[in-house]
Amino acid sequence: MKDEVYRNSLKEVYDVLEFTDVQLVNKIPNKFLNFIKENMNPDYETHIDPNIDIDKHPLLKESEAILSLIYRSYWMAEDEKEDFAKNDKEQLLQKEKLKREKFKDMSEIFPTSQKSSSLNTENLQANLDIEQERLQINTSANGDSLQTDANNTALIPARKGNIFTRIYHKIINLFKHNN
Repeated sequence: MKDEVYRNSLKEVYDVLEFTDVQLVNKIPNKFLNFIKENMNPDYETHIDPNIDIDKHPLLKESEAILSLIYRSYWMAEDEKEDFAKNDKEQLLQKEKLKREKFKDMSEIFPTSQKSSSLNTENLQANLDIEQERLQINTSANGDSLQTDANNTALIPARKGNIFTRIYHKIINLFKHNN
């Protein structure tokens, strides 16, 4: 669905550029123009009237965004670009300031001081020590199986040696038990 909207918006942009002054269209790179031509929806009917101001046309939001990109990238004068960049920077700084004011009380909820950080590390280490004490691991004589007492959970270790070594040890253990 979104692809169709973008394709339709490219058709609108293409139609607007058809009614635009040739000198302005020549400032747009050919690769970008070819991209618009190749990806637009040729079946989409736009109602662009060259006698009506572009602001009065009901364009898709995506079309407006692409046209503003073209204006900003290719048609805008250098001093206008600098003013625009300056205004963008000021707006961004104001948004950041509002975010900081909105979330300034978050430091009370989530302390980030060195003292609280060390306390969290100490609590974590204490919890790990308690967990290790709770789990008492009993190792059998041959080291093949480990069992824990907590929650009767069995641990399965990785087997050491290849299959032939294990078969050999099994046979030896059979003879030991028969004696």
